[in-house]
Amino acid sequence: QPCVDQPLRATQPCNPGAGSVASIDCGGAPKQDCVLGAWEDWSTCTAFCGGGQRERKRTIATLPANGGLPCETALSLTSACNTEPCTIQENCVDCRWAPWTEWGDCSSSGGQRLRERSVEQMNNHCGKPCDVQSAKELGVCTSIGEKTTYCSWTEWSDESAPCSGCKSTTSMRTRALGLSTQPALPGNYFFRGKEGMKCGGTQLNMSLCPMLESCFHKCQPRHCSFGDWSDWNEPTCIGLCERHRVIAVTNNECGEPCDGTLLETKQCAGACQQPIDCAFSDWSAWTSCPAGPGNAHSTRTRVIAKPPENNGQGCTGPLQETRDCRVIHVVDCKLGDWGDWTACSQSCGSGWHSRKRDIAQEAIDGGNRCIGSLEDLRPCQETTDCMFVSRRDCILGPWSSWSVCDGDAQRYRDRSIQQPPAAGGTPCLGALMATESCHIKKKDCQVSEWTSWAECDKTCGGGQAARHRQIIAFPGYGGAPCPSK
Repeated sequence: QPCVDQPLRATQPCNPGAGSVASIDCGGAPKQDCVLGAWEDWSTCTAFCGGGQRERKRTIATLPANGGLPCETALSLTSACNTEPCTIQENCVDCRWAPWTEWGDCSSSGGQRLRERSVEQMNNHCGKPCDVQSAKELGVCTSIGEKTTYCSWTEWSDESAPCSGCKSTTSMRTRALGLSTQPALPGNYFFRGKEGMKCGGTQLNMSLCPMLESCFHKCQPRHCSFGDWSDWNEPTCIGLCERHRVIAVTNNECGEPCDGTLLETKQCAGACQQPIDCAFSDWSAWTSCPAGPGNAHSTRTRVIAKPPENNGQGCTGPLQETRDCRVIHVVDCKLGDWGDWTACSQSCGSGWHSRKRDIAQEAIDGGNRCIGSLEDLRPCQETTDCMFVSRRDCILGPWSSWSVCDGDAQRYRDRSIQQPPAAGGTPCLGALMATESCHIKKKDCQVSEWTSWAECDKTCGGGQAARHRQIIAFPGYGGAPCPSK
């Protein structure tokens, strides 16, 4: 019998294996809550008059680890400053977003990466504000290992609007916080940690341009106002959700500036903190069967669609299955019905009748073979006397040698009537042709030994290891089938 639905490759969980406990390196350390650093001094006001903005910040001194509580309060604050009115005239300048930064490195705990962008050009009192869009974007990826990353400032951008007459009262440049894997000296970065840590923020520097008397005009106040808050985004692996808003209307030189935060955070239950079990993909379609005879087989495969995370259960089961290209249908050999008896072989005295039959159904796929005669004899007696013939008995000749086994594992032999009976002699009794199974030795399926287990694809947290073996010889003539694994 051929191989049917039998794996040639198997997998098992490792680090930890089935029934084992993860080592302390994979999560046995104590919880560490997030700790915020002290507030920095207020930055220089962005305008000498007419209402500007100032900002102060603080950083995360200690990141949460091993399920510790995340920081939930703001990391930056803005406040109004220099609100006394001043009168200048300026042309309309629209707000403009800067291009996205390159994707950051993948995190080690949740398979996420981050990119950011900032406002490259702020609108003035008559310019269009920026559309309410996200300043941060998370992507999904597969982490390959933990590296030390540094949170530091990028280089300052070029000035967005150089001073030129009455066209602009301020010039502006920006920079952002980002993660880098390049080693940095102490003092050149805010903090360092493993992949997946949070590092984000922007800094806007605005310088007041010299004012000309010819630019003065009577100012009509336009107050700053915030846009609506965005929806809370998906939680990160450190258990934080964020939402943001932008400045919908910018104040002019005599309007009141905005006072409040642009980004809020809160504690959320991150999905990547829960154990995630390994999952297989769907089976592929069976491969095509090759044309022509032989013990051909087809295969189908599947892969690990989602590896285990956070001590989830590993995958166990075959990655490849085989099946015979033939439709297995065991059929036993069957002899046909006997034909009619022939007329008596003698016109006087004793003779015989004969009859024959054929093999109506050959054996298929290891079915039982036919055993029995294909020709039969019986005596007959004619009433007419054979007056002038001496009495003699029927004599059967010797059996011929067995024939070579045919493709259906059957062999045959025959004999003939050496002397027919006469004058009332005894007729022959017995078969003239016989067949039997060739009694070919059963052929069991043979498989190779299992290969050694391959290296685990993870050092901790639940990984996968694989080994395989192959079929050396397919079963035949009713032999034992191949093992299921």
